[in-house]
Amino acid sequence: MAVALTFSEVIREARAVQPYTGEDGFQLHDYINEVENVVRLAVEGPQREHVAQILMSKIQGKAAAVVRRLTDRNWENMKVLLTNTFGVKETYLQIKEDADRIQSKSAKEIFEHLQFNLDKLNLKYKLDNNHPFEFTPTNNESSILEKIFNKIHRNDAMHLRTIPVTSLEQACSELLLTGYKEREHSDKSRDKNKDYKYRDRCNREDDQDRTNKRNCEDSGRNDNYRHVSGRNRQQPPEPMEVLSNKVQGAPLSPLSQNQDLILIPQCKEENLQTIHPQEENFNNHIPIKEDIVNKYQQQLFLVENEEPRHQMTSTSRRRTVITSKQLDTPDKAINFLKVRLQPGTVAIYSEVDDHQYNKLQQIILEGFDNTVTKFIKVTQIVKEITNEEDLIHRIKYYHEKETGHAGIRENYSGLKNQIYYPNLHKYIHCYINACQVCNENKVDRKPIRQDIEEHLNTIDSNNQEIIDRINKQIQIRTECSEYYSIGKS
Repeated sequence: MAVALTFSEVIREARAVQPYTGEDGFQLHDYINEVENVVRLAVEGPQREHVAQILMSKIQGKAAAVVRRLTDRNWENMKVLLTNTFGVKETYLQIKEDADRIQSKSAKEIFEHLQFNLDKLNLKYKLDNNHPFEFTPTNNESSILEKIFNKIHRNDAMHLRTIPVTSLEQACSELLLTGYKEREHSDKSRDKNKDYKYRDRCNREDDQDRTNKRNCEDSGRNDNYRHVSGRNRQQPPEPMEVLSNKVQGAPLSPLSQNQDLILIPQCKEENLQTIHPQEENFNNHIPIKEDIVNKYQQQLFLVENEEPRHQMTSTSRRRTVITSKQLDTPDKAINFLKVRLQPGTVAIYSEVDDHQYNKLQQIILEGFDNTVTKFIKVTQIVKEITNEEDLIHRIKYYHEKETGHAGIRENYSGLKNQIYYPNLHKYIHCYINACQVCNENKVDRKPIRQDIEEHLNTIDSNNQEIIDRINKQIQIRTECSEYYSIGKS
């Protein structure tokens, strides 16, 4: 059972609150929480007013200068003014866009950048009285985690998904434990030496040519060296059947033995350097498009386990869900897809690792004709709005709170990456055109031009057209010609 504090104890708690000087939004959030907690401890009436005066005196420095501008200095007005002045001024969308701008390969730098933006998202949510449901701390953590998955190598992202990680700090710790820093340095070294690959290869070939030439000169077969070396560069030698299968297609070098030249295969280093690019292109049979899956008429979801959230809410579009377990039997998987998919474009959205997705690609390549059914892989999925009332509410909040009454184009470019509703652009267009604030501040970009009134001097009493300007030019030209003619004479 909680014990009520005496008035002197409440006063002691109020005086222990740290002053707020207007440094940053995080200090402001702590100050607001402490003030509201202490005020609740005081009894309503003169005691609460006295405690409030003590707490308001904790506002100092730049914050005090801002509060002095208020005429009605009650707590609610002061809290709103301090939040607007020292809180997070960026919109939720701007913070997320800033999180995408990180270009570093260092796990530490990626973590620090994303953690900073995550803290700003959560702080803005806590200071926002509306508390939008799509920007709760849990949703913010999930969206930032997706960004770190996109920034690191896909093998590391696959490892993090299989653990699975639930926080940004846990993701960073796992990356450091698995040696991400060492791989980062090796990647940098490989990138640094990439520009010199061709030059190094040429140098190795030149060294080999000089060695072969020296061997042939020692054996008195210099002419044969030129003939065999030139033929070897133009086309592969014919007697390949005598070589081992392990070295078929490897570069061959002629060596002298007695009076005949034999061809000995050489395994060069550049043959091993093609392994990595082949592995990277292994999963690119189906084109990838940066788009949302919600807008396509036919949708194919590849998931680990089917859940209710995968079900389609609209009847105008078809969504087929296939699990990783079904891919273990390719024949049944092909029949499963052929029954449900129709000719046209099918958008694939994968929630599993690349290994499982590659199984699906192989099944599609074997079971479907690309001329009839076209498959593309999309990378995004957004929240679907189910009714028009929720859509108007979401457009209103985004238009007024997020963008500050921005135009149709900016609102559509931001909302289309957050929600899906058929003809979304039309609803945004209608709402903004009916917005009272926008109409009051709208500037006519194409005003109607007024007709130019005809001057009275252009028409005489007999309705004969007289153009004064032309007559004036004629008079000037006549006077000039007379002047020059007199000067020449």
